[in-house]
Amino acid sequence: MEENIHEIVITVGKDDEFLYEPLIVKMKRGDTIVWTFGNEGYHFAVNIGWNTPLDMMQDQGTSKEPIIGKVREDAPNDRYKYFVAAFDLKKNILLTDDPDFIVEPPKRGRH
Repeated sequence: MEENIHEIVITVGKDDEFLYEPLIVKMKRGDTIVWTFGNEGYHFAVNIGWNTPLDMMQDQGTSKEPIIGKVREDAPNDRYKYFVAAFDLKKNILLTDDPDFIVEPPKRGRH
C-alpha cells in the first residue's frame, strides 16, 4: 500500500481567524498527517478525541515543532472533527477552532 504524507499549515490571520492550507485533507489508512504552524510566537495543540483514526489523540507544537500522526490501518472511513488551540504569546490570548479531515476507503484495483 502506498503511504502519503499530508501537511496542513495552520496560520492565524490579522483578525485572529484560523486559516488552513489545504482547507480539507483526504487520507487513506497508513497515511501520515503533519500539522505545522505558520505564525511565529504561538504554541498550538491538536486534539482529535477518543474516536481518533490516528495513532495519537492529542499533541502540542510550535512554529518550529510540527505535530505528526499516522492513520491507523483499522481506521473507519469517515469525516473527523478535531480541535485546534493556538496560544498567542504576544497578545496572551487563546484561540480555538474545529476543522476536519477525511479518511477515505482504499482504492480498489481493476478486476
